[in-house]
Amino acid sequence: MAWRQELEDHLVAGGLIVFNGHLTYPLFNGLEPFCVAAGRRRDDLILEKVHDHPIFVDVDCEHLSFRRGVAGFYARGGNPPPSGATVIHQLKKDGTPVDWIWKRPNGGVILMHSGNNMWLFQNDGTSASRIAPQLLTWMLEYIASVQQ
Repeated sequence: MAWRQELEDHLVAGGLIVFNGHLTYPLFNGLEPFCVAAGRRRDDLILEKVHDHPIFVDVDCEHLSFRRGVAGFYARGGNPPPSGATVIHQLKKDGTPVDWIWKRPNGGVILMHSGNNMWLFQNDGTSASRIAPQLLTWMLEYIASVQQ
């Protein structure tokens, strides 16, 4: 992973990384690989909010948990958060962290989503469609705050 140092330098300089997917390689110290949810049934894949975050304002967890009546589109497991990270959403049944944010002690911020991608919902007919524009707004506000 030749670009690992470039990512680290970006973060140390106050940068932001939004990661969507299953973490399979050690991108940064302190991060562990993706863990599949303990169960694969419908009820095992229901999300619950742990902490508020501007990206998810007015987004109903049911709209994340189910898409066209099927569970698991948003997440089927999690990338374990490092010490000091704030869990935003987790799987209700087993507590697997799905979304978390880590303001790293040595600089920068990582927003982790352990599902396919949050952009999937941008044209959804539910409250989940709020994620994409709210994510972009949050990113722009973060970048502006770092540049001041």
